[in-house]
Amino acid sequence: MCQSRADQRSDDYASRSHPLFTLPGYNARVGTSIGSAFRPPPFQRRAMATRQRKQSKLKPLLLPVCCLFVLGYFAYHAVEGDYGLFALGKLQDRVAALEADLASLRAERARMEAHVALMRSESLDKDMIDERAREALNMADAKDIVIFLDASDRRSAP
Repeated sequence: MCQSRADQRSDDYASRSHPLFTLPGYNARVGTSIGSAFRPPPFQRRAMATRQRKQSKLKPLLLPVCCLFVLGYFAYHAVEGDYGLFALGKLQDRVAALEADLASLRAERARMEAHVALMRSESLDKDMIDERAREALNMADAKDIVIFLDASDRRSAP
């Protein structure tokens, strides 16, 4: 009697009684599973058919495009942001203007300090004391020549 290969495999499978070769829920004497009488044994089942999907042309581009958007975001803010290149130029202009103001204020302070140094008790200048007294008392000496200025000329006078 000629047996087919499938029959030989099922007989061979049924003859194995080792627990590693038997499947749970499979009755080797009958050749069926306990749960389904119409399902073929596992060794006779065909591989499960899978559906093949066509590759999307956009999916491989998704990550690079997202990276470009993030890179563009940071590049924009590196140029236009509060601390970007344009803001740096504005801050440098402001620093230059403030440094010029600081230089003029330091010069004015040095002039005032020199003026105060002349009025100290260690280095009293008689002319300075005389000038301050006449200005404070609104008086003049008999030898002084007085020149009256308009209000607009007083502002420009030193």
